[in-house]
Amino acid sequence: MELDTKFRLRPWQTALLAVLVVTGLAFVFAPGLPLLGAGSSSPSPAPTPVTVVPSDGNTHAPEAQETVGTTGPLVPEVPGASGPGGGSQPGTTCVPQVSDVSLSVLSFNTHSAHGRNGLDVPQVAREIALWDPDVVLLQEVDKNRASSKRTDQPGYYAQQLGMHLAFGVNQHHQGNGEYGLVTLSKYPIVETSNTHLPHDPSRPKTQQRGLLYTKIKVGDALISVYNTHLQHIYEDLRLQQMRVVAGILGADPLPKIMGGDFNAGPRTPVLGAVRDVLRDPWDTAGVGVGSGATVPAANPRARIDYVLYSDPLVPQDSQVYFSQVSDHRAVRSTFALSSESEPICVPVFDEPLE
Repeated sequence: MELDTKFRLRPWQTALLAVLVVTGLAFVFAPGLPLLGAGSSSPSPAPTPVTVVPSDGNTHAPEAQETVGTTGPLVPEVPGASGPGGGSQPGTTCVPQVSDVSLSVLSFNTHSAHGRNGLDVPQVAREIALWDPDVVLLQEVDKNRASSKRTDQPGYYAQQLGMHLAFGVNQHHQGNGEYGLVTLSKYPIVETSNTHLPHDPSRPKTQQRGLLYTKIKVGDALISVYNTHLQHIYEDLRLQQMRVVAGILGADPLPKIMGGDFNAGPRTPVLGAVRDVLRDPWDTAGVGVGSGATVPAANPRARIDYVLYSDPLVPQDSQVYFSQVSDHRAVRSTFALSSESEPICVPVFDEPLE
């Protein structure tokens, strides 16, 4: 029987049919073979990082996870580190950063800025700027008093010198302003208070005295700074005031500096009252001729103005400066203080990294 010629297969059709038959047999008898023409298999690509979209619509990368141990601080999770029973976890070692900070402190009885040529508040500010202290302890400072032309001396000094201000008021004059102590600091003042010292108004020519306290922050260190002006006539009252001061300082655990006009010599019982808690930098770091005398300003013969300190402060130098305005010379002392900042911590692995 002869096939009709219209159904005869052409050569290329025969070849295509053979390929299809072979492919079908391959899937039946060897289902694990890849598709013809698909090439060799390759590993799956790494997953694409996921961006978290919170409800506010802002996109951000996923936050790093932290693990908390039973003791100790948070430790960042280390990729590849084994869990419990599967190898050692890395720890950390921390090295404190220690630096020496230089701190200069000036004590200056300004005589309310009344000089030989009259009131001269700007000159007092210029002198302080010239001596360039980090902390300034001022005594006899007026605020809005008629005798000082209603000048806000504390505010003026702080503004002109660009320093933080604490004002301890020891006398309120009815309708005639205030009078007291001023502490200025280039460093932030984080706490301040003023304590009135023992006073006997029955004695003539006495006035209320005070102890101005400020706590300043120098780097990461806190330092207590005290400023005072003791009784100038009656030694027994002056000693009583200093004993109260010594009690306040003895209860303060911070490094301490105290300056002011003590109206007493270095070897008197008044200075002896604070010898257990404070030291005199002039003993080891005094600079210049003489013993640091501060009064009278033109030809000083007595030392009654001080800047004292406690450990761990270390005195670097101490000297006096002549003022064109005040009847006192100023005294300036510089100290070094070791300050610790945040430690640097790095991971420590028990096994070497490959």
